[in-house]
Amino acid sequence: MVAVEFRHCHHSAYKAVQRTSGLAKPHAPWVHLALSLPLLVVMKREIYRTVMLVCAGVVLCLTLYPREYRAEAQQAQQLHSTTSTAAITAFQDRVSQYMKLHEQAVKKLPKPSKESKPDKIEVYQEGLAELIRGSRVNAKPGEIFTPDIAAHIRSLIKSEFKGARLKELRSNVAGAEVPATAVRVNFPYPETKELVDMPPTLLLKLPELPKQLGYHFAGRRMILIDRESRIVVDYLANALP
Repeated sequence: MVAVEFRHCHHSAYKAVQRTSGLAKPHAPWVHLALSLPLLVVMKREIYRTVMLVCAGVVLCLTLYPREYRAEAQQAQQLHSTTSTAAITAFQDRVSQYMKLHEQAVKKLPKPSKESKPDKIEVYQEGLAELIRGSRVNAKPGEIFTPDIAAHIRSLIKSEFKGARLKELRSNVAGAEVPATAVRVNFPYPETKELVDMPPTLLLKLPELPKQLGYHFAGRRMILIDRESRIVVDYLANALP
């Protein structure tokens, strides 16, 4: 379109030069150049304008349509964050309820000193375990690690450990001596069996616990253990991918 208009205007201007100059056919190069320059400028502006309009349309398409997807992704992320926050809060409330039972049991026993002999510490530990067990006789798996917090923790572990890091963690867990029998909620974890500590990077992301409690791996299970009584407060099956 621009090229057609250019040729039409150039032809009209050329005829005008013929009329005013009296030349049948002005061959001087400067005539063609003088006639072409203004039209070339106009043509260049039209091409630039067309290109800019096309680019603006492409940019608009690339910004407006993904914006809808980005908004949906942000809403999903906010919903996930809100759900996780609620799950963590509820989990910590359940832990607090357990700690009330723990503190009540502690008050009923004379606590050994740091200088106490191992046998006295063992007697205290066993007595504390019996009192705690008696206060939650109906405890069962999943009371503390409910489905919402279980999903949150599994997601954390899956995102934190991939490839070589996951292989290394599995190797460490597999090398630990775990109970031959199933781990039981509200029963002491065997003193002679190992517990694998949480990697520091994961521990920082897990819900915070009172100092009397701790997260540990026993096989693929994550165990919530009472450090003072060695009671298995609860466990999360298949926590390790």
